[in-house]
Amino acid sequence: MTLDRCGGGPQRHTRANIRVGLAGEAALQAAETRLLENQITSGTRSVYERGFNYFRVWCAWRGVPFLLQGGSRARAEENELIKFVAYFDVVCEYAYATVRTWLHGIQHAHILHGLGDPLAGKLRLRLCRQGLKRLDQKRRGRTNKTAATIGLLSELVNGSGMDYTKWDDTVLATAALFGFYMLRRSGEFLRKDGVHLANKDTCVLVGDTRLLKDGVEADELLARQRFFFFLFSEPPRGGTGFSN
Repeated sequence: MTLDRCGGGPQRHTRANIRVGLAGEAALQAAETRLLENQITSGTRSVYERGFNYFRVWCAWRGVPFLLQGGSRARAEENELIKFVAYFDVVCEYAYATVRTWLHGIQHAHILHGLGDPLAGKLRLRLCRQGLKRLDQKRRGRTNKTAATIGLLSELVNGSGMDYTKWDDTVLATAALFGFYMLRRSGEFLRKDGVHLANKDTCVLVGDTRLLKDGVEADELLARQRFFFFLFSEPPRGGTGFSN
């Protein structure tokens, strides 16, 4: 019996067992890329890529390298990052959370390029980020979200003049009711950030829902959650349902 050199078990004649040659190197590089890409969700990846692309355009405009190398250039690179966040947050008045996410995108791109963390040890940048956060709070005031209630849903569905013979109005009302009763995040039942297609990993699909029939008409809807996004110690949510 031929043994697999990696696992010690029976040899499996698959592409994964190609060890040498150009095909083997290509397979290994593809596997490495797949691991790195799946470290974050597709939605987060697109936001990170957008932030890094903004930084590349910024650096091209300023005539400086967009890949930060550190070393003797660490101070100049920190100055450039400070100018970047100050311009977009203070001058352009982008939200602090948006600029912060762009910084995470810059950080992620550099790590993927094997250049380490470009934000590490940059204490002046950290102070500027704290200042930008306070400035953003003063500029925008209270940002507490209004809690959704049954009354608000009733006003939307019954009192907003929606025409339920029209597809768009029907879908909007259905999405609002579904998101409320199923306790879903917006990305789990809507497109976000102007993206043309919904996130297939998190957004509910037709096959994820099932009408439970007790007689002629269905009186209960069961929705399955296919993907969980764990944030710190937040507990996972399973499939939820509601009954009329």
